[in-house]
Amino acid sequence: MPTRKVFGSLNSEKVAETISPGLLTTIQDEGRFGYRRYGIPPSGALDRTSYHLANSLAGNTSDTPALEVLGGNMTLRFFAGTKVAVTGAVTEVKTESKNSRTPCTFDIQPGEMLSLGFPEKGFINYVAFDYGVAGDMVLGSYSTYVPGGFGGSAGRAIREGDILSSLGCRKGKHSSTIATPNFEDSPRLRITQCLHSELLDFGRLSEYLTQGFEVLAESSRIGYRLRSLGKPFVPRIPELLSLPVFPGMMQLLPNGDLVVILNDGQTTGGYPVIGMLEEDSISKLAQAGPGGLVFFEFA
Repeated sequence: MPTRKVFGSLNSEKVAETISPGLLTTIQDEGRFGYRRYGIPPSGALDRTSYHLANSLAGNTSDTPALEVLGGNMTLRFFAGTKVAVTGAVTEVKTESKNSRTPCTFDIQPGEMLSLGFPEKGFINYVAFDYGVAGDMVLGSYSTYVPGGFGGSAGRAIREGDILSSLGCRKGKHSSTIATPNFEDSPRLRITQCLHSELLDFGRLSEYLTQGFEVLAESSRIGYRLRSLGKPFVPRIPELLSLPVFPGMMQLLPNGDLVVILNDGQTTGGYPVIGMLEEDSISKLAQAGPGGLVFFEFA
């Protein structure tokens, strides 16, 4: 049986126990920056708009650590009274005294449980506590980097029985109000030409990218893999040297699949980079989730 963990310092107020962690729940903030030369990606919230909205509704600063919940189905039991905000994917959220849909806030009483259902639209939710969620700070960030095994929730996904604590303080002014994102069934994502676009027939590439792609099940916070709904585009291009890659870069694989680098992705890659997603489109792609359908268009 996995060992449960108490996140936070000895002086942190214990806020909640994890009854059900869902598919993948981790502590995330805006990410850690300045360490790519050491092979360390930024990590951080995949949907920054929904993450910032959660902190705004909870009265926190925009960079306060919160829970990122992939695929819903998470349940917490609270030890202490606190304000909780839930944003992101359109999801039913229940307590013993209130049912609501995201985005929503709750004034939780000691002993109450909060449960997230399966997302109706979108894939990722953010759960922010008043005064934040405590965790391991590594290289200036509370973000969990699971492939590296460090940060946030002890470098791993949150498990059943884990105890969540309050960060216990705020720095600066709380977040201003953030617009609520709109979750589309088949979003159209804007990209700009990048690096190796000139090696390909741009007309054929543009036509290929507009025919629709399914997000495959093997997608993760490292990167989303997408497969065309039509005939694969498999151009012949010269062998390339590895080069630095960043979140939002779109790589074309030899079989015509696409890989979009995300926040936990590698820092170098050797496949041709054919486009770069705008930040808003990165959030929309992340929210599409496995099985989702997306389309692309050049800005």
